[in-house]
Amino acid sequence: MVNSPEIYAKIVFVFNLVRCYKIKAIKFLRKQRTMAKIYLMKRANGQIFTLLSRVAVWIGKDSLEISRARNRVLDIYQPVIIDDKLSQYIKNNFSTQGSCSLWVVEPQTNNADLTEGRLIDWTDLESLKNQPDPEPAKASAPKVRATIQEFQFS
Repeated sequence: MVNSPEIYAKIVFVFNLVRCYKIKAIKFLRKQRTMAKIYLMKRANGQIFTLLSRVAVWIGKDSLEISRARNRVLDIYQPVIIDDKLSQYIKNNFSTQGSCSLWVVEPQTNNADLTEGRLIDWTDLESLKNQPDPEPAKASAPKVRATIQEFQFS
């Protein structure tokens, strides 16, 4: 048993502190998991990859990896998730006449051309960041092994 009230108070304080940080960590992880990840490509010297005089962004890791596999120019760039600090940098340095437009690269063909995509405004990007990630496609039919009778010919 705890004999001193000071020790008891310290134990209760530490317990409440750990519980508070645990709750904050859980909320943070849920938020990170549900937010759509938007990437851009950045060089080691800080240069951001631009296409058609606009910052090129990718929505999701899959489209980014398809583009990187087919376009050798992206080899010198590293993918970076757009966070608040980076978004403020983009707004300050790449906006023209008060509006910032971005090029969303959406590879649709086997060539994965970087010009395949669409032009969006900054407000559209903010709304995309707040949308949850799409659920992965589920298999509609279970896989069944073939039986001997299916391989017999009549």
